Amino acid sequence: MRLAMLLILIAALLPATAPAEADFILLNANFDDKTIDAPIGTGGPEVGEPIDVGSQVDAIVRWSPFTPVLQIIHTHETSTGFVTFEFVGGASVDVGNVTATLDMVIPEAGFFKIRFLPAGEWGPDFCNLYTAANGNIYLTDNAGFAGVLGSYSVDVMFQIQVVFDTEADTYSIWWDGDPLITDRSHGIVGTGIGRFVAGIDSQAGLDDDFIVDSIHITADEYTPAGDASLSEVKALY
Repeated sequence: MRLAMLLILIAALLPATAPAEADFILLNANFDDKTIDAPIGTGGPEVGEPIDVGSQVDAIVRWSPFTPVLQIIHTHETSTGFVTFEFVGGASVDVGNVTATLDMVIPEAGFFKIRFLPAGEWGPDFCNLYTAANGNIYLTDNAGFAGVLGSYSVDVMFQIQVVFDTEADTYSIWWDGDPLITDRSHGIVGTGIGRFVAGIDSQAGLDDDFIVDSIHITADEYTPAGDASLSEVKALY
């Protein structure tokens, strides 16, 4: 009894532990509320949509076996096309860690890519991860070509996770939980991450396609761009 009372007294005297603060949600695009078999809108990150769909590709919401997804289709041979997403509030993040996850399905081997860039720009690349028709996965960034990182399987869903340490200017990539590369320097200093794009290379054939879903990008710290406010991001979680 004395021990129990002592423990209660100690607990009462200890300072309360504050709950951990959630990460800032920069982009959450899962397409679950979008119209099936219709082109994706371009309402921006506040509604889980891209800001632009390039004229070289179509981006159509489809019903997969389990959930709505985004199908990106090559519509112009010899041209590269992208579906472009930016972050809530025009965020450009250059503090803390930025974590991006997405699901992807490649029905047939081909030339598909995801890129992370400064807000409003097409270069330099923080990360340009891409596949080829030979089944290989490649990587390049502002520091140069990183080579072949592995291989991929077709017609299966896999998850890609990219974590950027914006203060060390490095990043790591996991493919279905397996590390592809760890703590690589991307070669960009003093510029924030603000854009994610998914696209199809000019080497792809007409009607080549791939699927993306559950694009979720967060920051554990946040620096707004322009007149964006912290509350704009906090309100989303």
